[in-house]
Amino acid sequence: RQTEWIAKNRDTLRILFVAHEGDITNNNTPQQWKVARTAMQRLFDAGVPYALVVGNHDLGTQGKTDSRETLLNVYFSEKDYRNSEAFGQFEPGKLENSWHRFTTPTGQFLLLALEFGPRDEVIDWANQIIKENPGCSVILVTHAYLNGRGKRTRDLPDKKQAGNPKNYPYASKESVNDGEDLWQKLISKHPNIILVLSGHFTGNGGKAHRTDLGAGGQPVHQIFANYQDSGKEKGTVKPPRGFGGGGYLKLLRFWGNKVEVKSYSPWYDHWLNEPGHELVLDLSPARQ
Repeated sequence: RQTEWIAKNRDTLRILFVAHEGDITNNNTPQQWKVARTAMQRLFDAGVPYALVVGNHDLGTQGKTDSRETLLNVYFSEKDYRNSEAFGQFEPGKLENSWHRFTTPTGQFLLLALEFGPRDEVIDWANQIIKENPGCSVILVTHAYLNGRGKRTRDLPDKKQAGNPKNYPYASKESVNDGEDLWQKLISKHPNIILVLSGHFTGNGGKAHRTDLGAGGQPVHQIFANYQDSGKEKGTVKPPRGFGGGGYLKLLRFWGNKVEVKSYSPWYDHWLNEPGHELVLDLSPARQ
C-alpha cells in the first residue's frame, strides 16, 4: 500500500525521491525478498527513484547479522536505480552503499544510502563522494544512527548499548561504525549535509529528532522513525496499530529554507498528529 500510494501521488505531491531505512525483510529469506521485490517494483514502474539500505535483519543467517551476507543483490540490481538522475555504488554489483543525485526547485540534492554499521572504507568512500558534490544539499540515510531518546549510538545513557551495530556478531569480523562514529568521521565534517534519516530502534512512540551544527554552521537535522508494532503493548506505536506497525511512512516537504515532516499511513489513511510526529525544521545556516 505504501508504494502504491507513492506511485499514485507522485505528480500531485511532487515526490522526487523515496528512501528505505532498512530491515527490508525480517529474516533475509527468499520468500521475504520476493515480497519486497513486488512492492518496490511499483515504484520502479511508476518512474519513482528510490534507494535501499540494509538493516540488521537483512544480513546473515536468517537475519541474525552474523555476517554481511545478504540476498539484496539477488533480488535487486543496478537496473532498479535507473530512475535516478545519476547514481553510483561503493562496490560494483552491490546496492548496500549507493549515492543518488536528483534535482529540486531549490537546487541539486545528493542522497547517500549507507549499510548497517558502515565499514571504515565505506565512510572513506562517502567522504569522497560528498567532496565531489559541493553544490548539492546532502541527505544521509542509514539503518541505525539515532535512538528513541534522540541519542546517537555509543552516546546512549545505558551501558548495554542496546541496538548498537558494534554489538552484533558480524562486528568481530570487520570494522563497524556506530552513530557517533558516523557523526565524528563523516557527517560533522561537511558544510552541505542537512539531514540524517534512520530507524532500527524502538521506544518513544517510534520518533525522535535532534539538531547539531555541521562544518559550515548549518543545522544538521537527525530524524529517527520506526513505527514497528509487535501487535502487543510493547510496540512503539501506542495503541498497537496492527499489521507490523500500520504502514506508516514519513513525508518530507521542502519549501524555502524549511522542511515539513509528517507521518502518514496509506493503509489506514491516517496521520499521526502527536508531538514529534509532525515537525517543521529550519535549514538556514546559523548566524555567526
